[in-house]
Amino acid sequence: MLGAFVFEGFSSPTYTQVPDELFDQLLPDLSGSETKILLYIIRRTFGFKKDSDDISLSQLVKGIHTKGGTQLDRGTGLSKAAVASGLKSLEAKGILISHRNRSKEKGDQATTYSLHFKGDPVSKYWTGGSPNIGQVPVQKLDTQETVIQEVGEQDRQQLWAKCLASLSSQMTKANFATWLDGTKLISLNPT
Repeated sequence: MLGAFVFEGFSSPTYTQVPDELFDQLLPDLSGSETKILLYIIRRTFGFKKDSDDISLSQLVKGIHTKGGTQLDRGTGLSKAAVASGLKSLEAKGILISHRNRSKEKGDQATTYSLHFKGDPVSKYWTGGSPNIGQVPVQKLDTQETVIQEVGEQDRQQLWAKCLASLSSQMTKANFATWLDGTKLISLNPT
């Protein structure tokens, strides 16, 4: 039996690119919740020519409203528990990459989501995904001479923290989260 909801129809064509693997490989293995979440994230990223986007749990559940109250989208329509479970499952399956954002000033912030792509996500000139979706070129920096010195554990960790801070400003959030977030410097091996 049909419910009260009847779709009015599509407007003039506008499109969000969706990777063929979603239809050709993943669709039979995804739950309805996982599919809704994945499609919502694809819309918020590729639909706006981005390789990643900061999306809150509330936005995934209820959608996005402007400060003026205009509703931009309706989210997934799933419960918070279903969204949280679906996100964990999509990450465990290697489909999504997420990076939790926190700051001392603002506390927890919207999580950055991106799709997981095959191969090395950092090419010679581009960070993340494919240069066809609008990423900016990586900055070309002058090299500097390295001076080898003896350093203690605390100095190594401070050095690594500075390196991570520098790298995070040169990479997309998704690539930084994938490759460097949570890493520690184990040893220095001067050659």
